[in-house]
Amino acid sequence: MERKKILIVEDEQIIAEDIRQTLEANQFAVPAIAVSGTEALQLVAEHKPDLVIMDIILQGEMDGFASAAQIEKSFHVPVIFLSALSLNQLKGRPEIDEPFRYILKPFKERELLTSIRSAFYREIMEKKNSELEFRFQLMADKIEEGILILDNSGCVRFVNQAVIEILGGRKEDYLGETFSYPWQAETAVLEIQHRDKGLLQLELTAQEFNWQGNIWTLLNMRDKTASRWQATQHRHRNNIMQEIFKLSQVGNFRLSYGEDPVILEANSVMINLFDFDHYQDIINLRIQDLLLKPEEYAKILKLFKGEDSFHSQGLFFKTQKGKIFEGNLYLLNMIENNTQDKYREGWLYQTSS
Repeated sequence: MERKKILIVEDEQIIAEDIRQTLEANQFAVPAIAVSGTEALQLVAEHKPDLVIMDIILQGEMDGFASAAQIEKSFHVPVIFLSALSLNQLKGRPEIDEPFRYILKPFKERELLTSIRSAFYREIMEKKNSELEFRFQLMADKIEEGILILDNSGCVRFVNQAVIEILGGRKEDYLGETFSYPWQAETAVLEIQHRDKGLLQLELTAQEFNWQGNIWTLLNMRDKTASRWQATQHRHRNNIMQEIFKLSQVGNFRLSYGEDPVILEANSVMINLFDFDHYQDIINLRIQDLLLKPEEYAKILKLFKGEDSFHSQGLFFKTQKGKIFEGNLYLLNMIENNTQDKYREGWLYQTSS
């Protein structure tokens, strides 16, 4: 297996060499070391690394934050930061808000490797989300009813092909625009003067959903002036909407591999499902800590010991506030990364409360 390439950007030679030795001892390749933000950009273009470890205070006019922004924008390479500055000194910087994206000097090997694994994991999840968005676009374009998705400020973030057929124009004309809607009603009828079609009577139905900790609004647009609305399409739309809301409520997590696995990573849905206040509260918890009945864990324990994927339905879980809900648990095959660590990725879907 080809080793992951990590570029080091550090102007203190002793620290840079220490990082290089640590990475190479853990089966990572270090193609080069940069001492300035400008040199980092040149070396990223030349070596195309999988990850960059970036000191914040560097030689030259460009600091680590500015260099990282250029690298992520131009080359789509993830960056983690390394600095002697404390979190209080860096308070307010959005670049270090994500977990495991900031390492304090002098670094510990375990902290460095955890941050690297987390960066690669985030990259995998971002790619999965992109694939999910693509599949959703294909699915939504088959529906004859218009679909718009608005963020919490009312800005349009998604439209399907049916919206274009009803209103005209291109998808790009609507993305980023604010959509006026009478928020006091779940269903409203609007009249819009269309340049070619004349007066359109549109029925809009709104429904809010939670996706990755944010509130979004799903708008269904029906052209009541058209005769193409059929009951079969209505049923089809309901099925699709159920899948959309199901996807928005799926908890995603990563478990260590072994007989007593602990949670290494978790998304915001998992945090909300179990009523945790902070991301760190769920890290290193065991699966049995989340289950209502210990005997249920004994029932699925033998499945954790294997390396194959499995799913278990009808499990009961308890939240930090004492609430109980039923859910389905899905685990993928065991994965082994470059540092020889084994882990499993899983999903938890709440079926009833």
